[in-house]
Amino acid sequence: MTKKPKPVDPSKLPSMSATLLAFAKPLLDHVEDPPTAKTLQGILNIAVVVWNLPLYEKARHANAATFRAGLDSALATMPVQAKATIAAMSQARVTTYAADPRMAFAEVVTEPSGKAEVRATAFLLDRPGPRGQA
Repeated sequence: MTKKPKPVDPSKLPSMSATLLAFAKPLLDHVEDPPTAKTLQGILNIAVVVWNLPLYEKARHANAATFRAGLDSALATMPVQAKATIAAMSQARVTTYAADPRMAFAEVVTEPSGKAEVRATAFLLDRPGPRGQA
């Protein structure tokens, strides 16, 4: 029997930017240090899909099929090592990060000085209304 994680107060969690960077670390470990803003944005795009997908699928949200198809399509063109890394991240999302109820969106913003910064937004998935409306 699998223990269901206890609900977590999202306000007590680390920032979404810090969480996503920690979650994406397995991918970041395979690129130049520091990564370019473009590379970092690409990695964060993958991380966001892998992060959000289990919540969409659990809620049977309309976006679940789109996210799953996009991830499956991307995986089909990736090298074996990248697939293994993303599989490990997917497992971490439903184990290590299972209690985190937040959805995420992230973007890399390049400052005029050239410094890149990750700005992530966290939000909770809208629950369907009384008649199945999102």
